[in-house]
Amino acid sequence: FGARGKGRALAHYEPNYKIINITRYHEEGGGKIARFIATGGMGAFAHEYGHFLDYFAGEYLDKSTKLFAVTGGRTVDKDRMNVGGEIRQTTDDLLEAIIWREPQKTFSNYYKRLFELVADLNDMGEYFLRRNELFARWFEAWVGYELRKQGIVNKLLAQSKYDPRIYPTDKELERVSPLFRRFCSQVKANIIT
Repeated sequence: FGARGKGRALAHYEPNYKIINITRYHEEGGGKIARFIATGGMGAFAHEYGHFLDYFAGEYLDKSTKLFAVTGGRTVDKDRMNVGGEIRQTTDDLLEAIIWREPQKTFSNYYKRLFELVADLNDMGEYFLRRNELFARWFEAWVGYELRKQGIVNKLLAQSKYDPRIYPTDKELERVSPLFRRFCSQVKANIIT
């Protein structure tokens, strides 16, 4: 908690060490808890845990000699990776649903929104288009969506802090929810066996 990292990141995941760092806070003034909620890594844990699942599954559960992470990592490639087993295939299904309305023909409404935002961001543009970031952002939003459906508010797990165009809508999440459930079931099944 607040022990690692630098720069603008509210939180980050280190795949080599399997460490999730949550930033305490950035701005001065007010109490520590208020600053943590308003400017720190509060709400980023599900996002970083999504990164953990991505890299953990790729390293231990669905290994590939070509790609470490099941998402393909930091690439901005819009095509399926088509390597590995069932977890990687489900991840390809997820990312295809996130990026495409009709594969290789029409981008999804989400990806179009994101692309508009990226054009305005310059230095951060590529970051938001990376496959591992798309997966983690949607995983974070999906966790929040599932909690809201149960009437649960957990601001440590998921709390939007950026431009709304970065996040999927509930309607978009509803469409991919079965894929996230399948992904989580596959990870769980491979850990238990």
